[in-house]
Amino acid sequence: MIFIGPKLSEPTAHFVTNIIASIGGANDLIVDLKLLSDKESIFEIISAHLKVHDESYVIYNAYENEDFFLSFKKNFPALKIIGFFSDDEWRHMNYDRYVALYMDYFTLAVRNNIKKYVNYGLNNHFYMQWACNPDVFYPVSEEKKYDVTFVGAPYGRRIEYIRYLIHKGIDVKVFGKGWGEINDLKNYWGGFLTDHELLKVIGQSRINLNFLWTSREPDQTTIKGRTMELAACRGFQLSNSTDEYSNYGFENGVNIATFNDKKEMLSQVRYFLENEGLRETIAQASYDFVVENHTWVKRFKKLFSVVEKGGVPNSIFKPKILVVLQREVQHSLIKEDPRFSLEFKKQPDCSTDDFTSYTGVVFLTRNSTINNDSLFMMALAQKFDDSNIVLANYYVANKNDKIWIRFNDVNLKVSAIAKHIFPDECFYFSPDHAKYYLVNGRVQWEGASISFVEYPSFSIYGLNSITRRTLRLFFGEYSKRKTLRKFIQDRKYICAIDVALDYMIQRKTQ
Repeated sequence: MIFIGPKLSEPTAHFVTNIIASIGGANDLIVDLKLLSDKESIFEIISAHLKVHDESYVIYNAYENEDFFLSFKKNFPALKIIGFFSDDEWRHMNYDRYVALYMDYFTLAVRNNIKKYVNYGLNNHFYMQWACNPDVFYPVSEEKKYDVTFVGAPYGRRIEYIRYLIHKGIDVKVFGKGWGEINDLKNYWGGFLTDHELLKVIGQSRINLNFLWTSREPDQTTIKGRTMELAACRGFQLSNSTDEYSNYGFENGVNIATFNDKKEMLSQVRYFLENEGLRETIAQASYDFVVENHTWVKRFKKLFSVVEKGGVPNSIFKPKILVVLQREVQHSLIKEDPRFSLEFKKQPDCSTDDFTSYTGVVFLTRNSTINNDSLFMMALAQKFDDSNIVLANYYVANKNDKIWIRFNDVNLKVSAIAKHIFPDECFYFSPDHAKYYLVNGRVQWEGASISFVEYPSFSIYGLNSITRRTLRLFFGEYSKRKTLRKFIQDRKYICAIDVALDYMIQRKTQ
């Protein structure tokens, strides 16, 4: 087996302890995208591995490595690549549905999203619920030491709910990175747990809290692996409710205990602290149920069976796209592409040209690296969402640096001025909005439905310094200050100071 994804060198990473440990073997090839991101190096390693080992599958833990999934099948057409979409509840719109185009199969744990993929024409999906590895997560008999514990990172409502219990006099202990940095909660922090320490804490806890809100969508809930892990350790868990529980066969009061708000959580905590026998009954029922029905070995056995049989082919629509070249510019678009029909025009006549025969229109006014893959995903976004305008994330580039410009609903709404300096290349218009743009020289934002495409990004050149700075201030992505560190390492100190100023201004305006 070949496994590719981020953090696969970390022995405590969820993908490692659950999936690789469940279905992997001694001769597996494991590629950690946090350590190795260059696609040519990845392909060389895979080629060398295939000379020695006969492989059929690549399990790809979906990650922001655009070059990898775009060119993998061209290099290894015989390998079946299975994309593992672990966060489809919030990565669906901007990322997963595009990555799915390049997978032989992809898994998703959000049942409500299946219909969306079918409507897209993406039939190579496999509904794979979360599961556990009982060889890694198992009961450890311990004397009860804690009334209530929570293991996980502090974000969103988790902090609010923990504070509420503490203020109501409940004895709470929290574990995981970050809690020690919150002043009023540091005294309740038990540190970061190793895998074995985690098993002990679960066994020592009368009540294990399990919060199901997603990190990116605070109002959205979904089952995660921790639900199964707590059950596999025969720990009693109290969780906020989610519609997903019924899809898994969990029943409140039978093999799980749930709450809907803070007051009900407090009531449930007090009730179950006083009813040890009922806690043990529910914990045992949860253990029996999960070990019998929800293990990764069973999940992948079924998946491999489906893949071997072959599924229903995808039925992606074929767009007809007009590319308007307002003057001679450099780009990477190729006219011949089986995925869509492409037509180039230098200067359309807005009084006579009819755009309605096209599904979408793009305007190229300056040099860029926009290519067929980027254009195809923009066209799909317009079709998937029936939108009027598609905004593609991109890099503003010159000889010194390359900054990623990332759009979303939130920062678009607070940047009315910046919207008027977007370069033409980041837009994909529906026919009527393309006509409006050509006639009026500006975008019709009022009443427009907008989609966002995150990958694959492309670079745009030739923007003046004021435009570049404005775009960077409003939309520049400085994830973990990688850009700043890179400039310092390369001794580009003026660029580093420039980016540091951007970063500080962004922090103050957010």
